[in-house]
Amino acid sequence: MANHAQLFDEKWIQGHRPPGDAILGNPDASSLADLGSSFTVVREMRVVPIDNPTLISLAVGAALPLLPVVIFATPADELIGAVIKMLG
Repeated sequence: MANHAQLFDEKWIQGHRPPGDAILGNPDASSLADLGSSFTVVREMRVVPIDNPTLISLAVGAALPLLPVVIFATPADELIGAVIKMLG
């Protein structure tokens, strides 16, 4: 990528290009932008492709269907005690 950027700099920034060669419609700028965006994507990649908000939403989504089972399986006095403990 560095070589491609240096060649682009020599040709288009420093002006070492053939006469009549225009940047408009030339694939050089497009390929340099494509390489830059690909480099950015690879740079932002992580070893584990999951972050904390995604992990939390996954855990909530997995636990939510179990809530009615826990409510019906737990005696009422224990549920009321747990709610009072959380509020107090």
